[in-house]
Amino acid sequence: MRNEGAQSNLNNTAQSGLPLDGIRVVEFTTGIVGPMLGRLLAEFGAETIKVETMKRPDFSRGPAPDRINKGITFSDNSRSKKGLRLDVSRPEGHAIALSLIKVSDILVENFSAGVMQRLGLDYPRVAAVNPSIIMISLQGLGATERHSVTFGQNIPPIVGLTYLWNHPGASKPVGSELFYPDYYAGIHGACAVLAALDYRRRTGQGQYIDAAQAEAAAALLGPYYLDAAVNGRDPEPIGNGATYASPHGCYRCAGEDSWCVIAVYTEEEWRKFCEVVGDPPWAKEPRFLTGLSRVRHRAELDRLVEAWTVGQNAYEVMERLQRAGVAGGVVQDAAQLTNDPHLKARGFIVATEHPEMGRLLHGGLPMKLSATPGLVRSHAPLLGQDNRYVFQELLGLGEEEIQRLEKLGVFE
Repeated sequence: MRNEGAQSNLNNTAQSGLPLDGIRVVEFTTGIVGPMLGRLLAEFGAETIKVETMKRPDFSRGPAPDRINKGITFSDNSRSKKGLRLDVSRPEGHAIALSLIKVSDILVENFSAGVMQRLGLDYPRVAAVNPSIIMISLQGLGATERHSVTFGQNIPPIVGLTYLWNHPGASKPVGSELFYPDYYAGIHGACAVLAALDYRRRTGQGQYIDAAQAEAAAALLGPYYLDAAVNGRDPEPIGNGATYASPHGCYRCAGEDSWCVIAVYTEEEWRKFCEVVGDPPWAKEPRFLTGLSRVRHRAELDRLVEAWTVGQNAYEVMERLQRAGVAGGVVQDAAQLTNDPHLKARGFIVATEHPEMGRLLHGGLPMKLSATPGLVRSHAPLLGQDNRYVFQELLGLGEEEIQRLEKLGVFE
């Protein structure tokens, strides 16, 4: 239900059997959350075109100009896309951007709140040229300019994650290098876009989606809100422990920096766990006889469990527990993860061939559709690698016009 110009361009799109075949995405993004959403759409069949300029490339490419195509985060979160180099702050670049939006279905952006408006690419203006466009904004605290400067590290503390991740009695909170709100909001955003596509299929109308990363992250904390509301108490950090299960934690194993996570939830699992560790006398003590008493004495139980694991190989601990029906998992580093036999058997680890970095390993798609599976389609784009395709094939610009625009610096 798009305008005729958009439909005519897509009639020539090669069909790949992916669920989003025929959908075109324009991406004005940087960092993680926007690129993450665009990547998910691309790997389920959408043609995702990432727009950048040399003056302000995606910052996840890295700060070194001579390594502009070698950013590790960029190489993962922008794979499977096409790359367009275009300065939309120039009038000619702005006009080209609107022409591309006119023949597209989805616009994704996560610049600081207010930037798209200042560029003349806010929803009212893009909807004026393409009423069926679906536009999604993914700022940290929403698409309002108040508190608009956010980054992956400052959202977890704002919503309480940093506080809850901490260990009891620690002198300062514990953060994480992995920006959960970025990744989580990217997946949330993809679901919202699919809902908007279904709405457009039924009504012919596009719409605007304001998806705040902080709100996506805060949605993870529902039980803690309820605990405060129902029980009148503020949740406190308990490290790797849990208020409803014990043993439940990360335990040191034999070897340097070797750990295994163990979680025992039911009485049947407790019985199996005790069998695995050799039915030690302490397991029959009154303080460990019920789930509630084990939770109340979790500190003592954790010390006893680690006294057993510290003499065991972490993988052997995991395998023995798993065979017994108890949750156990080795804490793996990157090298171990990329060689994990389970992930390999499921085809999760995939490779791309990058023209400047060679063979790169990636985590694949986290969901497998039986009839229309997704696909890691290509390496992340070099800066501006698909300019000719966009300008000539999609927008029909002639060679003289392209050279004129290049001389004006529109492609810088």
